[in-house]
Amino acid sequence: MNRLFFVIFSVLLSLSAFAQHDYEGLIDVKHYTINLDISDFTGKTISGYTILNLATTEDNVSTIYLYLLRLNIDSIVCHDYGISSFSYNDSIITINFETAPIADQPFDLDVYYHGAPQKDPSGWGGFYFSGSYAFNMGCGFQDVPHNYGRVWFPCNDNFTDKAKYTTIITTQSENTAISSGELNEIQIDEESGKKTYTWNLTQEVPTYLQSVAVGPYYHHHSVYHGISRDIPIDIYGYPTDSAKIAGSFYRLDTTLRVYENLFGEYPWQRIGYVLVNFSAGAMEHVGNISIGRAFVTSGPGIYETLYYHELSHHWFGDLVTCATAEDMWLNEGWATYCETIWKEFVCGPTDGRNYRHNAHYKVLTKTYRDDGYHPLTPFPVDNTYSSTVYDKGASVVHTLRHYLGDEVFFEAIRAYLAEFSYKNATSYQFRDFLTQHTGIDMTPFFDSWVFTKGFPQYSIDSTSIEANGENYDVTVYVKQKLLEREMFTDDNRIEVAFMKPDFSVETRVLEFSGETGNQTFTLPFEPALVMCDYYEHTSDATIDDVVFVDTTKALSFLKTDCDMNVQEIEGEAMIRVTCNYVAPDDFLEPVDGLEIVPSRYWLVESLRPEVFSGKLIITFNTSTSGWENPYIELSMLDSVALLHRSNRSENWSVVPARYVKAGRQFTVENFADGEYALAIRNGYVGTSKLTESSFSVYPNPSSGIVNLTFESAFSGDVNVIDMSGKVLVHKKIRNSEMELNLKHLSAGTYVVTVSGKSGMASRKIEIR
Repeated sequence: MNRLFFVIFSVLLSLSAFAQHDYEGLIDVKHYTINLDISDFTGKTISGYTILNLATTEDNVSTIYLYLLRLNIDSIVCHDYGISSFSYNDSIITINFETAPIADQPFDLDVYYHGAPQKDPSGWGGFYFSGSYAFNMGCGFQDVPHNYGRVWFPCNDNFTDKAKYTTIITTQSENTAISSGELNEIQIDEESGKKTYTWNLTQEVPTYLQSVAVGPYYHHHSVYHGISRDIPIDIYGYPTDSAKIAGSFYRLDTTLRVYENLFGEYPWQRIGYVLVNFSAGAMEHVGNISIGRAFVTSGPGIYETLYYHELSHHWFGDLVTCATAEDMWLNEGWATYCETIWKEFVCGPTDGRNYRHNAHYKVLTKTYRDDGYHPLTPFPVDNTYSSTVYDKGASVVHTLRHYLGDEVFFEAIRAYLAEFSYKNATSYQFRDFLTQHTGIDMTPFFDSWVFTKGFPQYSIDSTSIEANGENYDVTVYVKQKLLEREMFTDDNRIEVAFMKPDFSVETRVLEFSGETGNQTFTLPFEPALVMCDYYEHTSDATIDDVVFVDTTKALSFLKTDCDMNVQEIEGEAMIRVTCNYVAPDDFLEPVDGLEIVPSRYWLVESLRPEVFSGKLIITFNTSTSGWENPYIELSMLDSVALLHRSNRSENWSVVPARYVKAGRQFTVENFADGEYALAIRNGYVGTSKLTESSFSVYPNPSSGIVNLTFESAFSGDVNVIDMSGKVLVHKKIRNSEMELNLKHLSAGTYVVTVSGKSGMASRKIEIR
């Protein structure tokens, strides 16, 4: 589903009667026959019965449990086994049999009920009556479990108990009833004039993907000629929506062709959308996507990523479903990345790259404010539908794609979807399948990108170029830094770009593990510029903007908080600005009265003609949503300076720049390439001379949570090192105290070192 225009409020939910229980595994529902009258648009009620064809999964199970949310039960009937009693607490039906059903032998259970179906407390999900229309949205953002079949039929409401469906809906003669699957029959009651629609879904899906929509719909029908069969397309809209539907879905066939070629054949009976009066997004019901009517407009292109996000769920989520809510990125992260796929393969590579660039910028600058920093899985169940799951999940899929390369990636994904089709998968199963199928150990990748919070950051530390006959040996040294994490990524595959004077680019992949690495590449040309991840194929803690310019003009590097004014140029220039959302390196040699701000730093790289001059404008942000908050307080604004170094073998120095305090802005005339960072003049003083007695480490021995305290505010680095000298944990400190979580370390002796302008000191600590 898509959370368009929906703000998720962070709510701490208690695992109440709605929480998922172990007893869900005691039954396996094979088939649901949902028989409902949806005619009461005044009272907004439904009535009827559901037949569950189910089996118990163990011997001696004489009590079973079903979900049903705040509807009235009229009766429960079982013709194969006597029911001694049942009870209902508005969320769980408890059914006691006189004798335990035979395990694995299906039987029918008929539940008769009526009432006013519910909406999710968040407002997203549930069952809706709107004028002459009624429809369900199959998940609840806030309720637990999130599956929302239980708002309109009794069921085993989870991700893993998949079943087939017959949906029989009776309604007024002017209405159409639409559900998942194929329409098999329409019956008309001669006395009342009511119509009864029978739909059959012959593939197994979990309860949240089953759907119903009722109202005076107009049916738009066409046929998609798929890669192996003709598939009906049914779009149901309001009677006045015909022109809008034609204009909005004009690229549906093209998109289906792209998805089939990349992911495998479309796996369902039909392709379908139904327009509903819902303003917060859409829901990926199988073959019957519910989409807010407001998102189907007279012009194409406005909401197409929404349409095709939901369509992609028919592979990612509907065909292979996450096993738990904590694995939701397997559904939503992949569908969100399919928006990039759609942009790239349907609209063009430039649109695809720009879309992904903007999406990852949002992850780096907004997601952490909405959610904090979390791994993709396990993710807190009360915030399943979060930016981390959707947007960071998409960034990780993008990284995985280029980690494996397109040929291996898409072939492996087709194999994964085939292997787990109509089943469930966990993140660990997905990892293990990729490892087995590709022959590449995916454990380091998943450990870093899926199971660990925060991000790595990659940069080129230095390069050396040596002539080798007609070729050149280019050795590239790289470095990894960490954003809100303590673990360096191993088995890295980072793309290095070698740019020629004519701006053409060749790329190579550099592989390394840990904090630093290097590799030598033999090239048939001498590169004019060597850059890290020029095409942004790795979604690390960086964002960059590239501009080509051949005339005097003002330039805006929108995503890096930089601007430029080209004042003189003869020829063409390429300028790349990278914003690195990690702390810059400290001074090689301390500079009295200056302290580097550890918020972020900028890298400027360019190829320019001999005649070129321009101004570089760097803007920082100390607001509550700004990256410099809380490193630069309002009282420090008069003391902010801009630093520069051409390369990492140089020490930082203050660059002459015009500073506008009100705008938090530095302007550098005739700027040079290299790194730029912020500093505070006479900022935190820190301890005068760092010694072992300057800081305390407690408790010692520790079970894993360690506290550091200093005599006064201290700015510098904290490392935890094992007895072989390997750095296991690295963090920046700019305060008088810090908590370290070392629970992931094995029992043993370690060394905690602190270093800054006042020196370095260390203490041993025991982890038990």
